[in-house]
Amino acid sequence: MARELAATLQAFELQAELPARLPVGRGTVHPIQGLLRLDAPIVELRLLLDGEPHPAWLSPDPHPWDEAGRHEFWGWAPLPAVSRPRPLELELVAVHSDGSRSSCILGTTELIPSEREPLELPPPAAGPRIVICMATYDPAPELFERQLASIRAQTLENWVCIVCDDRSTPEGLATVRRGCASDPRFVLVESDGVQRGPYDNFQRALDRVPAWAEAVALSDQDDHWYPHKLATLWERLDTTGAQLAYSDVRIVTEGGEVIAETYWTTRRNNYTDLTSLLVANTITGAASLFRAELLDDLLPFPWRINGVMHDWWIGTTALALGEVAYVEEALHDYVQHGANVLGHQAPPIERPSVGELSAFLRRGVPGQPGFDLAVANARSAYFNHTRRVMLTARVLNRRVGSRTTPQKRAILQRVGHMDESRRKLAWMMGRGALRSGRVSDTLGRDFLLGRGIAWRYWAATRSPAARP
Repeated sequence: MARELAATLQAFELQAELPARLPVGRGTVHPIQGLLRLDAPIVELRLLLDGEPHPAWLSPDPHPWDEAGRHEFWGWAPLPAVSRPRPLELELVAVHSDGSRSSCILGTTELIPSEREPLELPPPAAGPRIVICMATYDPAPELFERQLASIRAQTLENWVCIVCDDRSTPEGLATVRRGCASDPRFVLVESDGVQRGPYDNFQRALDRVPAWAEAVALSDQDDHWYPHKLATLWERLDTTGAQLAYSDVRIVTEGGEVIAETYWTTRRNNYTDLTSLLVANTITGAASLFRAELLDDLLPFPWRINGVMHDWWIGTTALALGEVAYVEEALHDYVQHGANVLGHQAPPIERPSVGELSAFLRRGVPGQPGFDLAVANARSAYFNHTRRVMLTARVLNRRVGSRTTPQKRAILQRVGHMDESRRKLAWMMGRGALRSGRVSDTLGRDFLLGRGIAWRYWAATRSPAARP
């Protein structure tokens, strides 16, 4: 017998709130995560999407940083493509140790097909029709003007550039407006009053790519392109049939001093291994040109978890659907600032010890010093990194799984469900071990994902509601 809105489920908080309107494109997966006050034992959780059940899980211990002592719950909400807007209700149902049930409504949203609003712009003349998408926020005037000049100097001239501003200050917006007024091929899309960050701002720019586009390039606001960049990338895209082409870059300071002639100083490049690309990105968005037809699968971007960037999503989508081509020549200067963290210079992830992993897989909590901190760090790895990679794989599988190769479909399935078996834990840790001690394409992030999976299994030994 159900206990409607029982006290067990009254005190909850979603950490990824359902927006009022949720674009789904060709289908998506929304991560569900929240905090729940636990007043009675729970042995099973379920998410109901318009009454359709999906599994959910509950952490056995209170969240380490929640002052109210609530427990974390999580799950996945697979959302279908829709041809017209329709409402969706999300409900959480708990099964208690005495067999009774309780439930609460987590939220409602309106599923919509898309937020794309292609700009009505005249297409360029003969030749490949390329749209450049640039995201801006308070650009440094000298660097911004230099970047615009380098785009105007491209030997391939059949382009327009959509400049999408992310609520710059009045001074910054004046710089952007002044720069765009220098050439009618620069089209400014001003902020709608909401500051989004680069991930969502690039999505907003891509949503406005005109229907006639053949290829799309991404641009930072302060780099410097070499004159033959677009022509070289288009030639590689055209001759190879690849979904995306990208190049090496030269790393420079704001003043133009060369830091490195190549991006690949301490890291191995990768554009063929889909698993490694899902684990850690190697495809730089500002160095890329991709086919405009990819937009139907790219948009909308997946829900953003802990710092995932637009180029990571674009690169994995391109490789899932076909091939990615690489140009070994540097085709632009990648300008570094004091706050930047270079992917190719980032330190490798700390490798977890065998003792730590074995402790996670044993029932109960060992009394060794520092174990509570290890649990907290592993929990963070699971929610901030393991689930982020799983989300990308799940959304890709939903959108392109039926159109990719059997081998790539198997990879998407395996990575999207990598927390569901101990064999996958061993697989991920084995990947890290094989890359340990040498130049790696993943910077040791296999270990980070494995640490998160280990926490998942440690949690499962302590509560039936956490079992895969």
